[in-house]
Amino acid sequence: MYYNILFNKWAKLRVKKMEAALKMTPDYSMDLLFVRLANLLAPYYEESIKAMHKQNPSRFEDTNNPFTIADLGCNDTMTSLPIYKRLIETIRSINPELPIIIYLNDLPHINWNVTIKNAKENLKAYKDVYVHMAPGSFYESIFAPNSIDLFFSHLALYVMSKHPG
Repeated sequence: MYYNILFNKWAKLRVKKMEAALKMTPDYSMDLLFVRLANLLAPYYEESIKAMHKQNPSRFEDTNNPFTIADLGCNDTMTSLPIYKRLIETIRSINPELPIIIYLNDLPHINWNVTIKNAKENLKAYKDVYVHMAPGSFYESIFAPNSIDLFFSHLALYVMSKHPG
C-alpha cells in the first residue's frame, strides 16, 4: 500500500518537475531535459533512502547483505547517473561499508554494451558498487520477491500504462 501511494505521489510530482525542466530548456534537447529533470528529482530519491533508513535501520547495518537498486527502463544510463550517484552517496552517508548492487533493466534490444560501459565508467570511483544487467520487460517479473531494496524509474514511468509486474 505504501508503495502504491508513493508511486502515485511521485508520478504527479514527476509531471510537475518535467514541466519545470521544459521551461528551463530553451532548445528542448531531450538529453538536456532529462539530465535537468534528474537533478531536480535527486533530492526526492535521497529523501526516500532516508525514510527507508528511518523505518528499518537494521537494513543498513548488515554489510553482508548488499543494498540493491533496480533502475527500470535505464536505456543508456546517462540520464540516470546523477540519481545513481546521489543514491550511492546517501547510502554511504548512512553506512560507508555497505556494498551496493545496481540492476539496470530495459528491453533486450537496447545496446547493452553501451549501457554497461556508461554505468561502470561513471561509477568506478565508488568502492563496492556493482552494476548488473537485467534485460526484460518490467511488466513481467524480473526479480525474485524481496530481492530489491529500491526500485526507481527515471524515464519509463512517463510512458507506463499500468503498474509494473
